[in-house]
Amino acid sequence: MVEQRNPLMVLILIIITFGIYGLAWMVKTKNEMNELGADIPTAWFIIIPILNL
Repeated sequence: MVEQRNPLMVLILIIITFGIYGLAWMVKTKNEMNELGADIPTAWFIIIPILNL
């Protein structure tokens, strides 16, 4: 199952950690969705935008 997260707490943590938590949150959410059957590519596409080209 996908873990329920409070959107306000996610926003606060992103601000406090200067965006690092945002990257970790995206990777964790991507992994949870892949476990449920989604076809989302590697997290490097999130971290290094030039790979999206």
